[in-house]
Amino acid sequence: MKALAARLMAAAMIVTITCPALAEDDFDYDELQLIGMAGALDGYGEYEAELIILKHLAAQHPKHGGSAYFIGEMYALGKGVAKNDTEAKRWYRLSAENDYDMSAYKLSTAYKEGRGIKRDPAQAMLWLKRAASGDMYEAQEDLGFAYAKGDGVRKDYPLALMWLTLETGHIIDTEPLSQARASLQTEMTDQEIAREKALENICWNSEIGAKVSRLHESDCF
Repeated sequence: MKALAARLMAAAMIVTITCPALAEDDFDYDELQLIGMAGALDGYGEYEAELIILKHLAAQHPKHGGSAYFIGEMYALGKGVAKNDTEAKRWYRLSAENDYDMSAYKLSTAYKEGRGIKRDPAQAMLWLKRAASGDMYEAQEDLGFAYAKGDGVRKDYPLALMWLTLETGHIIDTEPLSQARASLQTEMTDQEIAREKALENICWNSEIGAKVSRLHESDCF
């Protein structure tokens, strides 16, 4: 038992340092230790104890979306609780409403596929846009292809190209993305290409990377 406790505490220290999704300035020292302990418990498969800690943190910091996101993941995967898509989506929503981008993306997928929630393409697109505007590259890629295909939104090649260009600010460019952008450019008029360049200037803050300004959402979406 002592050996297990020692391993958990050692893992807790590592997780606390390497888990920026939870370990932020609004937590005190003891709570940071709890965050680390939750991560360590997850690593050892002690999911029920982990869930207790996460729910405590979520109750103490309801405006912090990280704890709620990880609770949603546990319900989605059936870790420490019975798998429950409806409950997972409830926690994802709590998290997404507090600007946790990964939860917004998960919620978008749930609405699109009708998992644990009634299928709603409009809500799927709303949450996808929120995740994309929060600088999440998976959402930016999905939104770019949605505009390219007219899937859930009006077809708009300049917006499609803009989002697929923003997305590559995060990762090494891939051949499928490069081909998609090249294909879009061959379909675009000179006016559309000029509009795409203007959109990049509006929606990209070069000082902090690919980050959409919420002041210009009407232009960027």
